[in-house]
Amino acid sequence: MKKNEFDSFYLSKHERIGVYLLLLVLFSLLFIPWFYQYVFPDSSQTANSTKINKLEIRSQNDTLSKNNKQSTNSWMESNADLKKRNQLTKNEIKLFSFDPNTLSAGDAIKLGIPIKVYQNLQKYLNAGGKIKSDEQFSRIYGMDESIYARIKDSIAIPNNKITPVFKTNIRIKSIIDINIATEDELIKLPFIGEKLANRIIKYRILLGGFIKPEQLLEVYGIQDSILSILRPQLTIQEPIKKISINEIEYDQLKTHPYFGYHKAKLITNYIKQHNLIENINQLAKIEGMDSAFISKAGPYIRFDK
Repeated sequence: MKKNEFDSFYLSKHERIGVYLLLLVLFSLLFIPWFYQYVFPDSSQTANSTKINKLEIRSQNDTLSKNNKQSTNSWMESNADLKKRNQLTKNEIKLFSFDPNTLSAGDAIKLGIPIKVYQNLQKYLNAGGKIKSDEQFSRIYGMDESIYARIKDSIAIPNNKITPVFKTNIRIKSIIDINIATEDELIKLPFIGEKLANRIIKYRILLGGFIKPEQLLEVYGIQDSILSILRPQLTIQEPIKKISINEIEYDQLKTHPYFGYHKAKLITNYIKQHNLIENINQLAKIEGMDSAFISKAGPYIRFDK
């Protein structure tokens, strides 16, 4: 059999297995470093990270320490300034006349009044209080007896003179005649607005005028409590307008609040039958004219013809 030129490249089964194993080992060597880094992180990076964290913590501690030192120093300096100022205040106390109600912080220091006492004084004044006497000033919270004894002769509080205050917005009480009062005059009364004033005038016209203030209770919106307040400012001088009972027409009589259509019909029918009504007693005898009606309507009737 003729031998093929490629037969020299032929590998046996065992040789092929060996080649495969060799390739496998080579590939394994390539991936081992990556696998190792994945499973075991680089210790150098961890060490660097640790160093960075330590440096950050140390920096924060240094900053805090520096801030604390600065705060402590500023606190010590402020206290030192306060002690120094207090010492200067004691050495430079000057006495002069003053009004506690208008005392300034600078003058309080010059007088040797402690800042705390001055602050308490201002709280009292800001709340609406007023120092009216030397003794009252001595009772300001924190005031020491020795301090007060030193400055009491310098206290100068002006005399409290009560100045009368005239308020222009107070309604001046005036007496009005409710039978001739205008709407503007009625509005000036307590609790009487524009609508209520208008109702009073309309009812007064229908009625013919008021005989007594109590008739205002018949106006919608006026109660006993309101009338009791209004009564001192009310008067009745103008006489009422009376009805000529024998001459008035039915359509006019029925509009009067005390008659209405029913009593107006009874009265006009009676007059048609008897020509006239001569007096209140004759009117009272008409059927349907009760005593309550006669008492209210009687003063508004005249019997001439």
